[in-house]
Amino acid sequence: MSGQEQMLINELLRARIIQTEYEGLDENKIKRIYMEETGTPLDVDVNVYYSEDYVDEVEYKGFNGTILHFQDKEKGINQVYTIPRGTEGPKEDGLPHDAAYDLMGIFAGISKDQFEGLVNFEQNVLNEIKEETGNSKVELEKIGLGHSLGGGLMIMLQLYNGDYDHVYTINSAAASVYKMAIIDPTFGAELSNKFGINLENDTDIYKYNPESLEEFAKKFYAEKASVIEHTTLEQDLLQAIFPIRGFFETGSYNNPINAFENQSIESLREVFDNFPDEVAKELQIYLVENLADPYNEEGIEGILHQLLGIDLQKVEEFTEASTFKKIRMAGEMHSMIQEIREKAPELIKMIEAIRGELPDILNALVKTGYITEAEKNEVLSQVDLIIGDIKAIHSRADRALRDIPFHILTAPLTAPHAILRYLNDYLFIKNTLDEAKGRLDIIRDYMEDVLGLAIHGGNAHRMKFVIESLRSAKGSRTADNGDVIISLEISASGDRGGMCIEVNLSSAVRIYMYGLDFVEQKEALLQELMSAYEQSYISDYEYRKNALLSKIEDMEKYPYRYQHLVGRFTSDSNVVHKVSHIRVNEDIATLPRDGFKLPFENAFSFIEKEIKEERKMLKSFEEAIKALFDRDETIAQQIKG
Repeated sequence: MSGQEQMLINELLRARIIQTEYEGLDENKIKRIYMEETGTPLDVDVNVYYSEDYVDEVEYKGFNGTILHFQDKEKGINQVYTIPRGTEGPKEDGLPHDAAYDLMGIFAGISKDQFEGLVNFEQNVLNEIKEETGNSKVELEKIGLGHSLGGGLMIMLQLYNGDYDHVYTINSAAASVYKMAIIDPTFGAELSNKFGINLENDTDIYKYNPESLEEFAKKFYAEKASVIEHTTLEQDLLQAIFPIRGFFETGSYNNPINAFENQSIESLREVFDNFPDEVAKELQIYLVENLADPYNEEGIEGILHQLLGIDLQKVEEFTEASTFKKIRMAGEMHSMIQEIREKAPELIKMIEAIRGELPDILNALVKTGYITEAEKNEVLSQVDLIIGDIKAIHSRADRALRDIPFHILTAPLTAPHAILRYLNDYLFIKNTLDEAKGRLDIIRDYMEDVLGLAIHGGNAHRMKFVIESLRSAKGSRTADNGDVIISLEISASGDRGGMCIEVNLSSAVRIYMYGLDFVEQKEALLQELMSAYEQSYISDYEYRKNALLSKIEDMEKYPYRYQHLVGRFTSDSNVVHKVSHIRVNEDIATLPRDGFKLPFENAFSFIEKEIKEERKMLKSFEEAIKALFDRDETIAQQIKG
């Protein structure tokens, strides 16, 4: 640990950098945020590295991230901030790739693709930085930041290599025993020796007592985890889920922040505290046995295909096709219906296993007052009907495949009646799926209060709520457009006890930064003008004068070279009449100052004076912003007191 003062020194500053990483960080945004949250300009060099320039997002299952490098040799600053991106919404294809990774990678501990993406990205960037700063006497300090999935990835990276000086997470995914056993061979070997787990068998680890595994992992990683610091919101849905098997605590936790001050909105943690371990175990094993390979090969599309046997592209194409084209596509749909028949029994088995434990889960909701006994029974009834729907789909798919030989499908126009019956079977399957979706809507209505808390929990997970909650603790707020609004206490006499007004700090910072950018551009333009003047006039004059003097010297030293200048004569005259001596009396005037140099010098001096005054004004503006910031901090301390 190098002992440098961290550039991203406070929690709110780090939170805003993490939030802005989702939309894309650049140097200007970093400087603006830094000044808004510290009251002073960022006066060190900062370089920004983007994962898209180093690793393939598709290859690493949607991994994204940014690395920042702050450097100033004189101030002894040499810091890297690694920021893997958190869970994002659907991509351009409309599918929730990060949510699928949360399910497969975090809950089941199956995929390590995004982690490998982070490792490769980090190593490539660090190699570049070390090459560029190889002569630096200041030791490189490594700091990790992360929210949600990004925080989970950052925790895993620290547990894996242990070479970060600090790791700060916000509403982070917790570390998983199952995931660490996959990515960390040393931990996997120790775990295997301690408990006799066969890690060659993908599902064996899930059969062991999760509490024992969690406790072992916590002790194993205690030293590496000591630099990890967590910030969480009380109602965050992700934090509520972590009592489920396999997750273990790392590092230290700050006091949870209430995301909904003055509102009685609770966390769903009590619900998940009562979630049956057997159901979680069966679900994890099901994911490993049935969905691990499809996910690793095809991502979320592979999950949907493996889970339901449905090819989304084919379904969309078939649904929108004309009747004639539907008949031509019958052979393709036959293969898909065959997959539905094969996969439905496993899906039914998993849902029935959950159904067996569902009364206990719903009883926890009844106990906490989220649903009534009657609503619990209605939810169970709808789940039974959904199971019936899936069984009906399986039965209809089975009948369709038994009744229609495949050779008819390869030549559909030879048996139109059979094909039409087959199309009716497909229509039945599609309509039954729609009915099952309708039953899910009914369940959602009965579970409205719980889902409402889940929605609040989802909101509390978002960085916008995190930042607003942190601001609220300081007595400031964030405007709808993201501007920082601070409170100032004023009075006519200067005494305390006056009224509070709100000031848009972001607007003041923008004005300062626009002014600074303008002055810097003006300085750069002045340098260009001065350089052009020097090159085009002063240096050019000296060049021409030196060229002339060189020519004079040559003429005086080698006069015979200039024989031809006296005219053309007969050859014998050149023998008699030779140029044997040349003497030049040169009188080269200097560039006049008053008539030439002075106008330029006066213009440059005037602009330099303007820039100096503008710099002075900006310094006053900077000090005013610092004063605003300090007064806001004073009010924040009064609020805390």
